[in-house]
Amino acid sequence: MAQILAPSAQWQMGISKRLTDATPLTTKMWGSLVLKQNKKGAVKSSVKFGVFAVKSDNSTINRLEQMLNLDVTPYTDKIIAEYIWIGGSGIDVRSKSRTISKPVEHPSELPKWNYDGSSTGQAPGEDSEVILYPQAIFKDPFRGGNNILVFIIADKLLRSEDKSFPSVDCRDSADCDRVYSLAQAQCVSRVNYWLYGRRFCLLPHRSLFSWGWIHQRRCHAILGSLRDNDEKVDDYAIPRGDWFEYVSSPHYLAEIVIYGGLVVASGFSDITIWLLFGFVVANLVFAAAETQRYGIEQEYTLLQTNVKWPLGWPAGGYPGPQGPYYCGVGADKSFGRDISDAHYKACLYAGINISGTNGEVMPGQVSFSSPSYFTS
Repeated sequence: MAQILAPSAQWQMGISKRLTDATPLTTKMWGSLVLKQNKKGAVKSSVKFGVFAVKSDNSTINRLEQMLNLDVTPYTDKIIAEYIWIGGSGIDVRSKSRTISKPVEHPSELPKWNYDGSSTGQAPGEDSEVILYPQAIFKDPFRGGNNILVFIIADKLLRSEDKSFPSVDCRDSADCDRVYSLAQAQCVSRVNYWLYGRRFCLLPHRSLFSWGWIHQRRCHAILGSLRDNDEKVDDYAIPRGDWFEYVSSPHYLAEIVIYGGLVVASGFSDITIWLLFGFVVANLVFAAAETQRYGIEQEYTLLQTNVKWPLGWPAGGYPGPQGPYYCGVGADKSFGRDISDAHYKACLYAGINISGTNGEVMPGQVSFSSPSYFTS
């Protein structure tokens, strides 16, 4: 875990002298730092993590301000979208930043996103994912350029107000027992629809026909819900492919045994059964060749330079209970925001493929993430 030594909250709040070439905001947050701290920063190391002490001279402050005011528009088509929504209390504002590949003009052009509702008082820990639905966009007056603010409504709020709101929840179904997210539900339900529904409906056996029809109806309903939610398979589907996992799965082994038995029972003469048996085996081969998608998230903690204690914590003490800090907004909830924003813009300027950032559950803790990657 990388940690950065940053000025204490007390220093940031003081204003004892205006800097010559600073904006009012920078002067307010960093002015007293220059007067009270003149030690040069140094790179230190530890077995568990590295610590970088931020230099507190004028050059460092100016560089930070340059990064905050940097307009990355001439260097990249990517923009930063700040997703903003209301937390569990109904009055607390939350937000997180996401990289968008190009400027947009309408909320429908923006992807849906998610967050941990258990950290905002909007969902239980065992079912914490809440989906963010963009509703309106505005120009971002803080970051400038083509960057935008996105006003959001969350699916948990929609469901509590409108019982007809489409939702996907397959966790009680034997065929969707491994579905833990909307993305996986989409991938699995699509497989179920084609493999179970369509294939079993072709069989002349009434029991198998009924089973296939039930699967087809259920998975069709799931797909319909996903289409209503406008999710994109290519963006969100998470392949589950692993040869041993598929071959050793009782579900697929049972299919092979059933079809193998039907092939033998038909005297090896039923073309339909042969085709279906081959289709099952082909699916196993296809599963082995599938790729898996993964993403990387790096969390780090900002420290106060004078006491080597997390930013936003009282010196030698502990902060209040977790809850208001995750994706928190405001000087009493989001600590070191200037540093994380400067880092974000610096990455975009440098061409680094950063996908977003947000405040974490602990004061002074921030995370940034990379886009999804495929691996074979």
